Amino acid sequence: MVAGLTRRSLVLGAAAAPFAASLAGAQNWPSGPIRLVVPFPPGGSTDALARLVQTGLQQRLGVNIIIENKPGASGAAGTTTVAKSPPDGAYTWWGVFAPAGTPKPIVERFNKELAASIREERVTKTLTEGQQMSLVLSTPEELGKFSTAQGKLWGPVVKENDIKGEM
Repeated sequence: MVAGLTRRSLVLGAAAAPFAASLAGAQNWPSGPIRLVVPFPPGGSTDALARLVQTGLQQRLGVNIIIENKPGASGAAGTTTVAKSPPDGAYTWWGVFAPAGTPKPIVERFNKELAASIREERVTKTLTEGQQMSLVLSTPEELGKFSTAQGKLWGPVVKENDIKGEM
């Protein structure tokens, strides 16, 4: 979820304006292409998975889904791209993560449509039979809890062993 694409943003300043603007923007979302960032090179299993759900997402959301491969630093390059993107639902990362601050209605809608795309018979069959994957469809909250738990589990290992990503 290339060059020349405009970035849309719902981030506004003070008081009640952010809440009102986020809701209004979320109701009109998506208003343009969505960039699905794959933090690995083209041709790998993550890239294939992204392209497998691309058509269903485009049909359900009514906008182009652009697969953008951002390899490097064991996935950190792609993660950084998404983390530094505006929280407008125009960028996602396979997991699927969106920038902090992305309005909840956008996250919920994308999650719903992604899950529906993955449940398509051709996608499910390709993943379970062809790729021997087990599908786990969860809520954004469940993914957040899982990610936090993984960070707590592996963070000390990374720190103890002075493991660093390569750029």
